[in-house]
Amino acid sequence: GKPTRKKAAVEVSRWLAMEQPNETSKPVSGDAKTGTDKKTSAMESKDGADLIQAKWENLSVGSTVYIREKKAEVSRLDWPLMYWVFEGEKSEKHRSFLFDTEIFKVGATKESKDSGGTVEEPLSTRIEDLENEEYECEGVTSKHTVEIKGCKNSSIEIFDEVYGINMSDCKDVLVVFHSITSSCDMHNCVGCQVFCMADCCLFDIHKSDKCKVMIGNPLLKN
Repeated sequence: GKPTRKKAAVEVSRWLAMEQPNETSKPVSGDAKTGTDKKTSAMESKDGADLIQAKWENLSVGSTVYIREKKAEVSRLDWPLMYWVFEGEKSEKHRSFLFDTEIFKVGATKESKDSGGTVEEPLSTRIEDLENEEYECEGVTSKHTVEIKGCKNSSIEIFDEVYGINMSDCKDVLVVFHSITSSCDMHNCVGCQVFCMADCCLFDIHKSDKCKVMIGNPLLKN
């Protein structure tokens, strides 16, 4: 069964303090750079194609994209993550389309939807600018992505299964969730803690410092 909702984040904090009294967090980050491109107009790829900003609704498995002007093929789509293989390579790479939109380009004259169809974005619930608060996210389903942005010194509890969680620009925030079917993304966060009590397919962390990701079930023992 699910844990008692009230003050669950406080209980997790106490458990963490007992389990890890002297741990010093090391900076956690994904790729060192996102390759932000300040150009907004069409540009030229390394193979001479004119490029424009990619749109999620026009992407599909097998379609051609350009990552930092380098040609690649989309291998998987799992919002907000996009997976690809560069031309001439075998290894699969991925980044968050939500946080790194600017690095994805497509041919300026091609917006076709290749075989395989497109992937719809899930529903979204926003939690923004909390400060010194304890907040319980309710009314969400497995089709929702919870977007947490600009929060400080707060705890957020998500006990219903959701599609994904995206954190950005947060400081000293504790997020406690039960399970998500996709990924938990953290971007430009400092001193944040994410506690997964059951299931999460992937944790994707970029440009974040002194953050912790923990998996366990201390609240499910009673």
